[in-house]
Amino acid sequence: MAIMFGLMPSGCRKKVQTEVPLGLDEKAMTKLARIGHGLLVWERARLDKWGIWMKRLSGGAEKLLVPEEEGRDHFCPKLSPDGSLLAYMSYARGTHPYLSRRGLTGELCLMNLSTGRQLVLAEEARSYSEDRAVTWLNKREIAYIEGKGSTMRMHLSKGGKRQVINEAPDLFGYLPSPDLKHATSGTPEFAKLNKDGELTHQPELGGCQPYFTSDSRWGFWMRGAGGPITAMQLATRESKTIMMKDDPRLNTRRNYIYFPMVSPCMRLLAFAASADKHDHFEADYD
Repeated sequence: MAIMFGLMPSGCRKKVQTEVPLGLDEKAMTKLARIGHGLLVWERARLDKWGIWMKRLSGGAEKLLVPEEEGRDHFCPKLSPDGSLLAYMSYARGTHPYLSRRGLTGELCLMNLSTGRQLVLAEEARSYSEDRAVTWLNKREIAYIEGKGSTMRMHLSKGGKRQVINEAPDLFGYLPSPDLKHATSGTPEFAKLNKDGELTHQPELGGCQPYFTSDSRWGFWMRGAGGPITAMQLATRESKTIMMKDDPRLNTRRNYIYFPMVSPCMRLLAFAASADKHDHFEADYD
């Protein structure tokens, strides 16, 4: 199983073996790569182990990005705005950030992609439900959800942390937009976040996997199983469809879509696609 989860520029140019995924030949990969040097990151299960993998926009084979960790599984990868750092969650093997394991926590980790150095940022942290655990506020600050559910802001160089959302639900928690003006849990809502840390809740939108664009203008999410992917302009709450369910632009063998992520430059959308299979742990996603 492979779940697309991130899209970022990167300076990494190590030559890798060519591999062509379904419906995307080398000519198409070359055209895509002209947009800029970059890479995809995602979480994937291999031999009952969950790891974080990467692939270049210019093509080539996938490779394991975060080294395996004995007795641990890795989820929720998110690259920094400049592509130099990777935040991710490390859970005890057999646990994960999905609803059936609510209340359990993992370690929030950071990896320097140039040096490979890794460190634990928080010994007890959690996702907002499913596959998102941090917001990069800028290239050196993150917002994350601590073990008890409070949303914290942390500066990676200066150290220290402070709470930025006062509400801390029992099940998971909230992630803010980069400008700290909106927030959502794994249930799409896009609540208003006031300067004092209080949330002004909005009607739930239905669906799952909400997140924010890097400029904080848009929220996007899965509005239904397998599609559509929808975006909302947060200032007006007007919405539009990014990709339809069974979108005609997709190969019919892989047209059940999930796990959307907009690149920081906001020109590209990464997503997973399966052959009408939904299960996040058993289905085969490209």
